[in-house]
Amino acid sequence: MNILNTTLAVLALLGPSLAQAEAPQAESPLANATETVAELRDLYDEADDTCRVPGSQEAKTVVACMARAIYGQTLNEKGWCWGRDDQPNAEMQWHECTPTSLRYTPLDLPGL
Repeated sequence: MNILNTTLAVLALLGPSLAQAEAPQAESPLANATETVAELRDLYDEADDTCRVPGSQEAKTVVACMARAIYGQTLNEKGWCWGRDDQPNAEMQWHECTPTSLRYTPLDLPGL
């Protein structure tokens, strides 16, 4: 699946904050996404692979990083989180969210 085609419309609506946060989220328009958790994890992984290009200033890399945040937020809305407080990055994996799970900052998607 082409990340650019699936995210351009959403990227135009993004707010400035895409950092991870530990606070619980308010429901967003992404809560009703029709993709399964497995599909979202695959999309996240695909975006993550492109986003990890060191020092890249290509548009596709920037788009991939934004898409990764969108997919991460959508997974959070479905009750799935990546990593826990005080956990080394190398040990982080997707799991059903708990109070100590890391979550993405809610995205501002006006008009949705």
